Amino acid sequence: MDYKNFSIRLMTENDLEPIMVLKNLLGWNQTEADWKALMNFEPKGCFVAVQKDVVIGTATTTSYGTDLGWIGMLIVHPDKRNLGIGRELLNQCIQYLNDIHVNCIKLDATPIGKKLYLSFGFRDEYTLKRIKGKCKQLEYNNENIIPLQLEKIKVFDKKYFIADRSKILDRLYKEFPNYCFQSIDENGNINGYVMVREGISSYHLGPLVSENYDISINLFSHIFSIFQDKEIIFDIGEHHKELIDFLIHNGFVIQRELYRMYLGNNPFKINDNFVVASSSAEKG
Repeated sequence: MDYKNFSIRLMTENDLEPIMVLKNLLGWNQTEADWKALMNFEPKGCFVAVQKDVVIGTATTTSYGTDLGWIGMLIVHPDKRNLGIGRELLNQCIQYLNDIHVNCIKLDATPIGKKLYLSFGFRDEYTLKRIKGKCKQLEYNNENIIPLQLEKIKVFDKKYFIADRSKILDRLYKEFPNYCFQSIDENGNINGYVMVREGISSYHLGPLVSENYDISINLFSHIFSIFQDKEIIFDIGEHHKELIDFLIHNGFVIQRELYRMYLGNNPFKINDNFVVASSSAEKG
């Protein structure tokens, strides 16, 4: 689709090199594999803005059936902002998700982007804290932590996330099976899980879903112990105040805030106390 001085088209793998250059201007942590995964998830729902054959903007969508759609990676080159590029990219994403009959659209907004999303009717849900720090050995109950059983975790995750994130979990488990763990109770029932992936500059923790505070602490402590001296980042809802206090006490810092926003009917908030860390800002 053509606009004044720029056009919007579907993203392809041929765009990866300029996309990585653009993304690196913002210091974001995604790898080429992350971008390829987004295009595989939604081949008709990822877009670039182009000016004179140069990629100057990006935006992606991820749909979870018709229950939920996610918008992410809305990037405009710093020298090309305030020209309507971000608005057109966002509009393209919303149109795509509407066309495939998604009922609720969500995103995690940066402070720079929030005003744009509000103008499209997005509403605030809650604030997330981007946590960053170097991992260290912590005490944990290793008898309750076992390698992840993917098909069982898909059922457990849907119980709390509500929408079906199977394709996200499939990808993380396929690429990083040694970074995926679940927690079980004394009867062998799953009560939490965590996944970690590699990033450009840091490891990224998420999703982490658990049934209570103690399980979350045990999963965090397990990950921090096996990734000792490695930098890790993740996003956690501000309502998990006790967990945030635990993280700060152990040397982690709040790097920045993101704003969870939604458009349309939102039936998902009821279980947010169980969804501790998101899979990522671009996928929820």
